[in-house]
Amino acid sequence: MWPVSVELADDSGEFVAFTFKVCYRRMTQEYAKDVAIKLHEGAEIDIRAKAKELIVGWDEIKDDSGEDVKFTPKALDELLQIPTMAAELVGAWINATAKVKEKN
Repeated sequence: MWPVSVELADDSGEFVAFTFKVCYRRMTQEYAKDVAIKLHEGAEIDIRAKAKELIVGWDEIKDDSGEDVKFTPKALDELLQIPTMAAELVGAWINATAKVKEKN
């Protein structure tokens, strides 16, 4: 699980941190490097599809009543409807991959 924090606008227009943990699929370093280079170079990439490919679970996501939101493909689709969410999650995966590489 990798901690992710995303700034989202609330109903009053104020930005608040939305923090949770994401479980990413293990990918090779070459795959991660390819994605990072494409993003850095501004290449066309379907960021939502990439997020759906990478994310296999989460923890600490709550609904409006404070109940845990179970990870499902449908719940992931709903999460990725939030503007900038897919880009934030893929970016967090790139950072997580870089941190793993630094440790080795």
